[in-house]
Amino acid sequence: MTVYRLGQQALRHTNLYFEQIEGDTRRVECVDMSGDPLISNLRPGHSETIRWGRAVKTEHLPKKLRPKGPQKRMPDFALLAMGQIASAAFREVAEALEPGVHQFEPVTVVDKRGETLAEMFWFVPCQRLDTLAVDLLVPPLRPYGTYAPLANEIRIVFDAAKVGDAAIWCDARFTGTLFASDRFKDAAEAAGLTGLDFKPYETVGETPAVGVRRDG
Repeated sequence: MTVYRLGQQALRHTNLYFEQIEGDTRRVECVDMSGDPLISNLRPGHSETIRWGRAVKTEHLPKKLRPKGPQKRMPDFALLAMGQIASAAFREVAEALEPGVHQFEPVTVVDKRGETLAEMFWFVPCQRLDTLAVDLLVPPLRPYGTYAPLANEIRIVFDAAKVGDAAIWCDARFTGTLFASDRFKDAAEAAGLTGLDFKPYETVGETPAVGVRRDG
């Protein structure tokens, strides 16, 4: 198994900077923040709420996004400053691998005249796992249990046994980042999804049998 950071690869004609309309991601909250002592250190009010691995309340999710520059079409995945949006094709791949696990909420991308450029979805990963190989990390975990790669020497390592057969998730100790396994990478590339960038990380251990998912 290989674990990847799920990032974006902007199309040449997109800028991926948007104005929020009919909503404000700074006011978005998780539906449930219980059952995880690490999440108590996190505070709503910034973009990473949509990257905490928990379902979110939808009343403040923007219904529309407007590009701040010229925009001709959208990729299948865009990692924005305030979250991430995805196409129906992306949702189809994610749902095929993990049915009913993640949250997809409609959002319309419009141009400066208000005309529709694309119908997309806010993509909210709803899988919060503890997947780092904590004994191998450089620098080590912070005193309260989270990880920040802020040092001259960095070693980020994942434990395949903790990942199980998860396809997309957020790590409980490494917040603000989306991660994917080679299961998702292979399926996304086979489907021809655009806008995705996969950065591989060191992964140790053996992957358990299909069907095993370890909660953080």
